[in-house]
Amino acid sequence: MELHQKCMECLKKEGFDPIINENCIEFRVNSSSFFWIHIDKKDELYFDLFAGIRWDFSDEAEIIKALKIANNINVKAVKFRIIGDCVYASVEMFLGNTSDIDKFLKRSIDTIKVALNIFSSDMDNE
Repeated sequence: MELHQKCMECLKKEGFDPIINENCIEFRVNSSSFFWIHIDKKDELYFDLFAGIRWDFSDEAEIIKALKIANNINVKAVKFRIIGDCVYASVEMFLGNTSDIDKFLKRSIDTIKVALNIFSSDMDNE
C-alpha cells in the first residue's frame, strides 16, 4: 500500500478528516491548526509531517528572537523553519516500510503540537 493511502487510513482511524491536495495530505487538528504530510512520489518511504502558525513579526529583531527560540527548542524529532510570517514545525524521517506509519503518526502530531505551543509561549514571555 502506498504511503499516502496508509496515512489517510491512519488519520481517519484517529478521527481526522484528511484530504489529498496536490503533493500533500491536509488535515485539521483541534479545528484550527492545519497539518500537512508531504508526499514525495519519488521516495515512497520518506515521511514529512508539518504544521505552521502565522506570526506577525513586528520587526527584524523579533524575527531574530524567533530564530533563537526555535533553535533552542528541544522536543524529540521536531525541527523548525521560519518562512515569511509563518513558523513551521516538522518531523521528517525515512521509513523501513509504509506499515511503520501506524506506530508513530499520532505521536508525531502530538509532538509538533507541543513544540509549537512552547514556541508561542516563549515568544509571548520573552
